[in-house]
Amino acid sequence: MEDAQARADAAGAAQAAAEAVAREAEQRAEQAAARAELVEAEREQATARADAAERERERAREQAREREAACQAAVQETQRAGERAEQAEARAAAAEQRAEEARQAARDAEDRADRAEQHARSERAALECRVGEQRDALKAAELDARTALEQEQRRRAQLEADLAAARRRLEAAEKARDASTAPREQAARRAPRRKR
Repeated sequence: MEDAQARADAAGAAQAAAEAVAREAEQRAEQAAARAELVEAEREQATARADAAERERERAREQAREREAACQAAVQETQRAGERAEQAEARAAAAEQRAEEARQAARDAEDRADRAEQHARSERAALECRVGEQRDALKAAELDARTALEQEQRRRAQLEADLAAARRRLEAAEKARDASTAPREQAARRAPRRKR
């Protein structure tokens, strides 16, 4: 009788232990599923950030092409100004130098965009094995991209201001030339003609 009771007690304890193990295994499975969902969500976020970096690179290239076109237009304008007035030749050379600097700045911006894209791709690949470490690296990359974009906007604004100043100086030179030639023409008209 006592043996049967002991076996019953042992069976009950074994069943309770098995149920506890089953509950623990279920909890671990739920935790693993939650971690898997978190990793998938972070991977999707990294993919979205990489796509945003690609779009930013395309915008930087478009801005570089626009600056190149603006520089070419500035060069043509300075050439025409040199034909109209010899006094504006030095100013046209300075404008050409600024245009060359702007082209170099555009090439530098494209190089930075390429480096940013390569960095984003490497971060995306590394994220698949190290999600935690990649999060900080992506934040740093986004800060660099914003800084580079702000610098490019400031450079573009400076270039536009320089071009506008060059045009104003050219217009002033033309007005000064016209003002200097007008008295001579008036004097020529007022001078008495010789009698034949």
